Amino acid sequence: MRFDLIPLQEFIKNNAKTPTKDIIKDFKVKINEFLSQASKVNEEDYDYQKKEISIFLEKTYNYKTNIKGNKNNFIKFIIICTAKDFFIIDAKEYKKPFC
Repeated sequence: MRFDLIPLQEFIKNNAKTPTKDIIKDFKVKINEFLSQASKVNEEDYDYQKKEISIFLEKTYNYKTNIKGNKNNFIKFIIICTAKDFFIIDAKEYKKPFC
């Protein structure tokens, strides 16, 4: 297996996909469901928020999270996989363009 270092900006430029209208519509429905559920509870209920975020990620992106008993809440790497490619992105590098 061989790994090539790809700067994040280059990765985004070469892999950005424009979502279809159906994908956007489906996302709007799911984000509104998430926001309505998340707003029902006191903002300080951290465990409830983690659970709702986990449900949202699984419904929207089929991304399963393990939130039970794990005290490490920091994302260190983002892993993106397709049938052809496998990418590991340093979360700190990913966050920089958005700060």
